[in-house]
Amino acid sequence: MTDDRRVLRELARLYDVQESYRNVHGKRVHASVDSMIAVLRAMGAPIMSLRDAPAALRARREELARRRIEPVIVAWGGRVREVAVRVPASGSARPLSVGLAPEGEEPDRWDEATPTVTGAGEAGSVPARIGIGRTLPAGRHTLWLDAEGTMVQTLVLSAPRKCPQPSGRWWGVFAPLYALRAEDDWGVGSFSDLGDLRRWVEGLGGSVTATLPLFAQFLEESMLEPSPYSPASRLFWNETYIDVTRAPGLEASDAAREALDDPALRERIARLRKADLSDHPAVAAAKRTILDPLAQQAFGGTPPAGLAEFARNQRAADYARFRAEVERRGSWWGAWPDAERNGSLPGDALEDDRARYHLYVQWVATQQLAEAADGAGAAGGGLMLDLPIGVNGAGYDVWRERSSFAPDVAAGAPPDAFWSQGQDWGAPPPHPHGAREAGYRYHDEVFRTLFRHAAIARIDHVIGLHRLYWVPRGAGAKDGVYVRYRAQEWYALLSIAANESQAVVVGEDLGTVPGAVRPAMRAHGILRTYVAQREAGSGGLPEPPAESVAALNTHDMPTWAGFWRGADVPLRQELGLIDRTQAEEILLARRNVREALPASLPGSGLRADLDGENPRASLEASLGRLAASSAAIITTSLGDLLLEPDPQNVPGTGPERPNWRRRYPWTLEELQHRPEVTPTLERIDRIRGDGSGGSGAP
Repeated sequence: MTDDRRVLRELARLYDVQESYRNVHGKRVHASVDSMIAVLRAMGAPIMSLRDAPAALRARREELARRRIEPVIVAWGGRVREVAVRVPASGSARPLSVGLAPEGEEPDRWDEATPTVTGAGEAGSVPARIGIGRTLPAGRHTLWLDAEGTMVQTLVLSAPRKCPQPSGRWWGVFAPLYALRAEDDWGVGSFSDLGDLRRWVEGLGGSVTATLPLFAQFLEESMLEPSPYSPASRLFWNETYIDVTRAPGLEASDAAREALDDPALRERIARLRKADLSDHPAVAAAKRTILDPLAQQAFGGTPPAGLAEFARNQRAADYARFRAEVERRGSWWGAWPDAERNGSLPGDALEDDRARYHLYVQWVATQQLAEAADGAGAAGGGLMLDLPIGVNGAGYDVWRERSSFAPDVAAGAPPDAFWSQGQDWGAPPPHPHGAREAGYRYHDEVFRTLFRHAAIARIDHVIGLHRLYWVPRGAGAKDGVYVRYRAQEWYALLSIAANESQAVVVGEDLGTVPGAVRPAMRAHGILRTYVAQREAGSGGLPEPPAESVAALNTHDMPTWAGFWRGADVPLRQELGLIDRTQAEEILLARRNVREALPASLPGSGLRADLDGENPRASLEASLGRLAASSAAIITTSLGDLLLEPDPQNVPGTGPERPNWRRRYPWTLEELQHRPEVTPTLERIDRIRGDGSGGSGAP
């Protein structure tokens, strides 16, 4: 290894960049020099080429040596015993004044603490520790450090060690909200439909109603992004799911009622309702013809009390002005003039018709989602809401919270058994140092936004609390680099928010999983994800772990019918995601599963189905196995119960596929009377309630 490469390696270590990793096959993969330099540059390191590494390393060392105290400290169970600091080498024995207070307040007392030096000095300072000996209530606090007149503050996260746990053997149903139908829908399901789904599931004895992310999206044609995993913001909700007929002010608005009675609009709605695929932009446009006059009327005089209070929220007003500016310019913020691009928007949200619209619909969406959630929590379940790992780089969050994200890179995943070329998700990843130095305020707000309505929160790619795979702009997904995060700080943020709302937390831990992830999840009470389609093999279907949420598949996988028949394999080969040899290996493995599954499900009556002709029998038997298991929660998708052949999403594909658009063939009321739906859910409830284990045979 050359001296320059050694220097680059040390620089990467100081920025928490991994030089190598072990892939899903256990083979060590080394990052290229170009990829490491690109990732370091995205983190703010002053490096353009390998020649710059020595100067960048000196600068980083000096920066860290000047840091008196870490930006964030975790106090598990509220206990703060000792804190690491750096003190001037010339005065290392001088006592320091220390104060602690809830965030936003000043200390009511100051204590003196004498540093104990713990290592050698650098750049005129030495590492040391000081004793604190305090116990804090759960929440965010500030530690104040006064060293010879220089005041330093740091965030203390006082966190319960574990997140809340389910209070029984829960089961539930998964359905994308846009896929739900109703007699009077506008082409997608609504928050009212979500509430109806939850009440139906609970009426059958279930505890969990799961869906895809509900956060705000860009649905204007110029900015269209239909994936719910690329939200315009994780702080606000998707107004397309508003139930227009229950929007405040409808009865009193002549303009809105006239628009609603327009035969042309009614014909548009009828076409959208009948379609097999959701047309999200068309639905959003149709609903806006009603919601916009309601918004203007609401702000035309004295706004309703709840709306007036909502409009005074600076974050909501800022978001509304941003969305209004996007609409005015028809382009993403990176193409705006300097002032607007850098966060300065002229005017007042209350004086802008477009901004008023976005304020109004966010107020309504928040109200209707709260009604659908009905305030349930760990005591009895409720909505399982999904938190995407990333956000749309053109969206509000990245524009306003620039320092919390890394530019010129995208989060993704390395090649694995499912995606041989790796994955580039397009979303800018959290900046591990920028977010930390900002006290994780943005990410804390994201968690609290989610937990306000989620009885169960699913954290997409929970491995990202430990490390994320960064793909430099212009590079292929195979050429990414792993970046480490301060996992304990992220777990503390999650635990504080989850315990405040009594929400259960589930981590999606699929793919290339470092050895430290699952023990950490267990230690902090975060449930694992068990997916039967990934776990099934020549030995049949293994038992799910007790601390898991078990399901047959995920939205990114084939439906059970597609998996059982192997229908997804030719498509993946056609897309270049796997080659011919891999396709043959997968099809053989599927045959082995079909042959082996009956032996692992004794008493189910299932027989070997070598040609995949009967997915219904294997579906029922596998769901019975999951229901009888010790898994904390099991879920089944409505699409699987209906034996739908096609998945909601095929990762790695674009607009040529109908991703995120497939609707169910029947209304929710009709589904409740389908012989393949309600009886299966009733059987799951009986098995979960029995609690005796076994095969789950009827």
